[in-house]
Amino acid sequence: MKSKAIASVFFVFCIIFGFTFAEILLNPHEDFGDALTRYGLPFLTLITGILGTVFWVKGTDFEKREKTFETLLIIATVVYGICLISILFGTADRTRANAGIHASSLVPFRTIYEYFKGYNSGRISLSNACVNIIGNLLLFCPIGFILPYFFDGLRHTGWFSIVTLCGLCLVEIMQHITARGNMDIDDVILNFAGAFIVFLLTWNRRAEQLWIDVGIIDEFGSI
Repeated sequence: MKSKAIASVFFVFCIIFGFTFAEILLNPHEDFGDALTRYGLPFLTLITGILGTVFWVKGTDFEKREKTFETLLIIATVVYGICLISILFGTADRTRANAGIHASSLVPFRTIYEYFKGYNSGRISLSNACVNIIGNLLLFCPIGFILPYFFDGLRHTGWFSIVTLCGLCLVEIMQHITARGNMDIDDVILNFAGAFIVFLLTWNRRAEQLWIDVGIIDEFGSI
């Protein structure tokens, strides 16, 4: 009971932080870079969500853990989704234009190269380069765990790759159509790399056996 009480506090903070981060949606004058540099908020949301899940699942009877974890993950996914929409479609992305980077690019690694080149020449700050490169790498990392958890078929490497790449391409197209971002193949590459790394770490045979042992899934998927 004590563990669940502690978890409840963590999740209240998680939800509050997630909805607070969504204020980006209501501020059309804020740059994408300015919003994303608030790394402390999504990081704190992630930590509270993980700690809340650990405490809650640990304090739950084994037979009820899978259902409990699924409920908590749904809550966390909603919060994550709000943050993701806020970042992707909350404001027009002017930081690349301000830094002299091409607004849109279908040439692989062109934008990444330009960020490194701009940093080496002193035209782009380290924080700007890190926000756009590392930020894009981390942005879709949770997808690597969330999608295969809810859809068993996506625990197969091939299907996960196809669905994730199609989803990321659709996001880039929607950003371009709505003028709320830049259509850039490098974003797809970085986003997919982050999600795929998490997928490999959390849905290999050893990891799946761990999820079965702690009671949050009941059977192996098809890796």
